[in-house]
Amino acid sequence: MQKNNLTILLFALIAIILLNESCNKIDCLTVFCKNGGTCVNGSCECAVGFYGATCLLEDSCITKNIICQNGGSCENGSCKCLLGFSGEHCEIENLCFTQNIICQNGGNCVNGACNCPPGFYGDTCEIIDSCIIYNIVCQNGGTCIDNTCDCPRGYIGTYCENFDRTEVQYLLDIGVSPEEMLINGAGIINGIVEEDLHGKVHQNSFLFFVTNEIRHFNTTKIADRTIFGPADNDILNLENHNIWNGAMGEFDGSVNTMAIVDHLGDNGGVAYAAKLCDDLVSNGFDDWYLPTLREYYEIHHQLYLNNIGNFISNYYWTSSEADENFAYFYRKHFNVCVAPFNKDNPSNYDIACRCARK
Repeated sequence: MQKNNLTILLFALIAIILLNESCNKIDCLTVFCKNGGTCVNGSCECAVGFYGATCLLEDSCITKNIICQNGGSCENGSCKCLLGFSGEHCEIENLCFTQNIICQNGGNCVNGACNCPPGFYGDTCEIIDSCIIYNIVCQNGGTCIDNTCDCPRGYIGTYCENFDRTEVQYLLDIGVSPEEMLINGAGIINGIVEEDLHGKVHQNSFLFFVTNEIRHFNTTKIADRTIFGPADNDILNLENHNIWNGAMGEFDGSVNTMAIVDHLGDNGGVAYAAKLCDDLVSNGFDDWYLPTLREYYEIHHQLYLNNIGNFISNYYWTSSEADENFAYFYRKHFNVCVAPFNKDNPSNYDIACRCARK
């Protein structure tokens, strides 16, 4: 009896199952689920990412696996970003916003840094560059720092516009000409004057002045012993002088040298002072001449008395003539620094030759 009851129960369960399946099939006959959805008891069970009565609606945030960064949320397939972020996935950070960077004085924040207008600098453009604001232009390589020009060596002044008279030799060494220094110094308190240039080395020569004109005195003698020229021979176009100390006389030895060389020529092959200077090529220059007594007077006071000039010899010929037999020579140890002597140097004194140029 018990076995029969179990059999009856089993058949009943099978009947119920078959009945349910039959009902479900009947309920889903008119239900069409989209996008991979399944009909169950007349209703669609949608695949992940789809919804609606027939799974027709798509949640593209899920189906496209859209992941929003930096706290963003996906809506309708697009990331809605928090303030300060942008990009398809909110991956771009606006550092200017997220770090609350506020630029001052008209600056603009770009990529987390302030782009400052001219005249301002600092993390937030908070520092004023007064050199730019006040348009301070430093000259001669000077640099404006804190509203003041920091001048390079050799230059002074509010804008480094003047030469430093204590740095004359340095300025000459870096290529500033004596003429430029004197023009700059004219009319300026403590500007460079002629005395500052006396004895300074320029173009490998010592500077001296004659009537405010710049001359160059060669650094070395070119002969230890020579003559002025033959005796009993008055040089044409050369003025004779009867004064000793050089307070008067010619100012331009180049004119005298030309007159002497034109008159004597090669002197029969015997070297003489004016010809030695006229033929000289030294330090890249070929316009050398034999100085006059007046020029040697200035050389004596501007160079020798200031222990400048490398005066090894005691006596040097000038290009100044006294008469047909005598010409002047410079003697460094005497107050009367020029005196006449036999042109042909019959005593064979060590009268040297040294040249100058303009």
